[in-house]
Amino acid sequence: LLALAMGLRIAAHTGVFVHLVPLMVWRGQSEATGAFIVAFTAFTTIPLRIGLGWVGDKWAKQKICALTMLLGALSLGVLLVSGGALWQLLIFAALFAFAEGVSGLSWSLIGDYFGRKSFATLRGGITTVHSILSMGVPVFAGWVYDTSGSYYWALIPIIVLYLMAAAMFWNLPKARLPSRVTDPTTVDASAGTEITIP
Repeated sequence: LLALAMGLRIAAHTGVFVHLVPLMVWRGQSEATGAFIVAFTAFTTIPLRIGLGWVGDKWAKQKICALTMLLGALSLGVLLVSGGALWQLLIFAALFAFAEGVSGLSWSLIGDYFGRKSFATLRGGITTVHSILSMGVPVFAGWVYDTSGSYYWALIPIIVLYLMAAAMFWNLPKARLPSRVTDPTTVDASAGTEITIP
């Protein structure tokens, strides 16, 4: 479930980000303005990664991931109804940045659920899933635009991907702490003596 939730998140993000400049042109802006929106989005994710990480240490990470997926869907809704004004596109970009700014937090869920012992193996497995899911979305979006002259019917399915990811993240169970953390008494293997962790 975690792999699928993350795969859907990254597939939706990739489908939009690959076409970000053409999307801005489609909304009536120049390619230079599109490049500015790309830079604005990337810059906005920097404080979001830190801020969302801090919040994730205090609240359920899977719920935060779900809420940011809803913001990703909302960002595309803003893009669909916008008249192409720069201020509207900046609102889109700021909301869209949340869906990427949660990246580090979502990856940390692997550690919360499974610990550190097999973290690299699990991350590799999840990367395989999201790579498979991601490779078709930008191609689909490009095909829709090439055949219809509009991104409208490409963005609607991507909104659905974000909503599916939000539902999956929200319904992930709460991670259980390992017994070595929940049990204040552990055994020091090197000395063979029982120690109490304050």
